[in-house]
Amino acid sequence: MAPHTIEQALRKGNNIPLPHYDSPAGNQKVSELGATTGKYPAPAVAIELKASEWTDIGDEVLLDINQALQAGQQLTPRLDEQYINEKEKSMAHTNEADVVRAAAIHLLHPVHQALDLCPTVNKSIMVRSEVQQNKMRTDISYYKIINGTPTPMAIIEFKKRGVFYYDQFKKAFKTVAAGATNPPAPTSNEKNVWKAAVANKKHKTLFEDNALKGMKQISAYAVDRHTKYCALFDYDALVLVRFDDYSRGKTDVGTYCSLTYIPYTAHSHEMRSALLGFLMEAWAHT
Repeated sequence: MAPHTIEQALRKGNNIPLPHYDSPAGNQKVSELGATTGKYPAPAVAIELKASEWTDIGDEVLLDINQALQAGQQLTPRLDEQYINEKEKSMAHTNEADVVRAAAIHLLHPVHQALDLCPTVNKSIMVRSEVQQNKMRTDISYYKIINGTPTPMAIIEFKKRGVFYYDQFKKAFKTVAAGATNPPAPTSNEKNVWKAAVANKKHKTLFEDNALKGMKQISAYAVDRHTKYCALFDYDALVLVRFDDYSRGKTDVGTYCSLTYIPYTAHSHEMRSALLGFLMEAWAHT
């Protein structure tokens, strides 16, 4: 099979999945949260967004790059001249660090290369690993450089394989009377109904098990770093979360969020494009 270019891998219509790696069998448990992240509540509910909401934006990034090239801009190295990494047959997936390394090779690198070339972004993104702040350490943090100052715009949290299952997120999904708008537009009455539905629950949310722990963790990051855009990744799933009900200065992320769950099985070809679109919107709204 001929190698695929980064441009091919990022284009939403192409079926170029992340490589398959074996993983430990069975459901895995997320470790207990630390005292700092554990005290932050998750949103009560989530509104499900289709992956196409993000892959459409990812395609716009590629269009922006191609239009600049056609106009004579020298953008190098070109995405159609770089190739995605092949599977490392020796790579094991036994812990979170293995997932981080696989993500860096197969998911993050193509996305970062596109953002680096995007004329609209214009080299105004910085990516950092293991950022420690206020007793919280984030795995991957994205910053928008505004007047020379790095401003948090998005965060990705990694977990070991077999942690994030759709059914644990699905239990929190709600619809709004306004329909499938993006961003969602729930009424005050709808939000009050959701709050009432979780009033007697221990954690005041419909999220459960690993989904609850993951959502509490990134809710803490969102509030502490002042960003609405946070993602979860365990290689088996990419979960893109936008905390629509959060605004700077709040002490929690609010009642609801938008959430896109992209499973590896059958849909990993959407992960790169969706993450690209997600990060591009985060940049635009920071």
